[in-house]
Amino acid sequence: IKILVWNCRGIGNTATVRELKQLLVANDFKIVFLCETKVHSNKFSYIRSGCRMDGCLAINAIGKSGGLVMMW
Repeated sequence: IKILVWNCRGIGNTATVRELKQLLVANDFKIVFLCETKVHSNKFSYIRSGCRMDGCLAINAIGKSGGLVMMW
C-alpha cells in the first residue's frame, strides 16, 4: 500500500490542490494524510471528490492553524 503523508501548510490554495492531484495520479497513493490544512473540514468533500478518493476523515483547523485530513 502506498501512503502519502504531507504537511501541506494550507490546502485552500488551488495550486496546492492541483499539486496534490498530480501527486496522486503519478504515484497511485491509496491513503493520504494531510496535516496543517488550515481550512474547515466542510471543504474536504470538494477536495476528496476532485482527488477521486472514496472516504475522508477531517478535523477542523482552529482559526488559521492546524487541521488534519485522511483520505482513502
